[in-house]
Amino acid sequence: MKITKRIKELMRLHSAGATVRHKSPFDDLEIPIRDDSISQEELMKWVYPNPGGITKLNESNDFIELCRNVTPEIVLSLLGEFNWRHRITAACYVAVLELREFEAAIGNLLLKSEVCFAGRGYVVALASLNSEHSVSFISRYLDYYLIQKDKWFDQGDAMGALAWLDKTNGTSFLESKLGLWNEFIENKEYWKLDKFVEGFEERMRIVSHIRERL
Repeated sequence: MKITKRIKELMRLHSAGATVRHKSPFDDLEIPIRDDSISQEELMKWVYPNPGGITKLNESNDFIELCRNVTPEIVLSLLGEFNWRHRITAACYVAVLELREFEAAIGNLLLKSEVCFAGRGYVVALASLNSEHSVSFISRYLDYYLIQKDKWFDQGDAMGALAWLDKTNGTSFLESKLGLWNEFIENKEYWKLDKFVEGFEERMRIVSHIRERL
């Protein structure tokens, strides 16, 4: 079979994490665009040495050393890459280092949901920043994506984030989403809210431990 340019492009997008292409009200939101002043080799230095599976969060000495040396310019370039590996790693840096200057960028990337897996990192970053704006981004995400029943994205992780924020702040945002959540999971047998809550609490524990070692 001849591989056309179109097929090659679709293969590239799939590898980057764009496994589901969709249109949403958030398509026009502003997000970072890659700055070519940082080479691909340099970007890979900050992404691929980080073991830790999909979350890209771990307490290894290598990852902690990267956290100590990463710069805002590198984080911005990672966010500007159309690739879930780059973006989820950048989100972990934002979470651990509390880089508040990236709050809007992370929030907009969450709402746009361009690539798979990265949303798990975005909500960790937003919860770590724990501001009125970051909570609003997660709430807006759920208001829209919980009614998109055919889109199995990062709704569970976002619910886990709201549960952690409610526990931390003494708020009750999660309760207002439960009706939509129950409708959303009607055809999703293995989407258990308590598991998402437990998983999110564990990620936030890791964030806290890394901060203590910096």
